[in-house]
Amino acid sequence: MAKFLDAAKAVEAPTLVHAHTGQVIAQTVEIADSRATRRHGLLGRDGLPPGAALIITLCKGVHTFKMRFTIDVVFVDGAGTVRKIVRHMTPGRLAFSPMASMAIECESGALPLEALRVGDRLYLAPASSASPGATVGAASQSNEANERGPQVRRGVVPEFQH
Repeated sequence: MAKFLDAAKAVEAPTLVHAHTGQVIAQTVEIADSRATRRHGLLGRDGLPPGAALIITLCKGVHTFKMRFTIDVVFVDGAGTVRKIVRHMTPGRLAFSPMASMAIECESGALPLEALRVGDRLYLAPASSASPGATVGAASQSNEANERGPQVRRGVVPEFQH
């Protein structure tokens, strides 16, 4: 099984895609994979462009201290399986998911997260292979889901409540 970030090494500007539905979750993805970029995250920014997300690697928890805007956070494991979703995380909060290895942050309400649930699988794809808001063709969608394995819901962690 391919790891979630393997595609990012071969793709210059990846998009974040729901493996089962083919829906583009984020049109533009930044990856914070160095110590400095992970530590900095979204601090100091006034927001993100519409459809953009930041993936923080080696991350089981995030905070919004000194943040200037509210975010949504999706915690995923190394295979891209969603382990926890935290919506509308206001400044001054903490969120943690012990089964996660990465956090995907986006501006609150900016991405189509309503179709995303714990146990779903995400993957990174080249921007040219999926158009914003569209679904990937049925043939490529089923192939992608098969390559990534069955949609199994294990280790469900309850959603963070404020």
